[in-house]
Amino acid sequence: PRDTLTRLETMSMMSDIDMPLTAMRMQIASGINIIVQVSRLQDGSRKMTHITEVLGFDLTSSSYITEDIYVREYEGVNAKGEVISRFEPTGYIPRCLEQLVEHGMDLPPAVYQAAERRKATAK
Repeated sequence: PRDTLTRLETMSMMSDIDMPLTAMRMQIASGINIIVQVSRLQDGSRKMTHITEVLGFDLTSSSYITEDIYVREYEGVNAKGEVISRFEPTGYIPRCLEQLVEHGMDLPPAVYQAAERRKATAK
């Protein structure tokens, strides 16, 4: 997902609009809430690998602030050469949840369950 943001920067810099890099990064960070990353795995299949919330841009470190909501966990390859993996919630509840709910969307129960487990292990 971070590569997605830097690719957007690159495409923006190719335009005729002259904008300072910091201002462009701030615009990108404020204009995108969620990135759904799809990648080709080693067996040739395409799978979602991340669902990530973009929280902003940190001027001090010059980096995007992101938090994974879901990530693909890899377990290996089976006898047929297929990648064995699971798409798992991280336990992070996105800050944009209220906006999702306003648009009639909600997170699957597994996300809330993972958040409870994450909270319990943090104590």
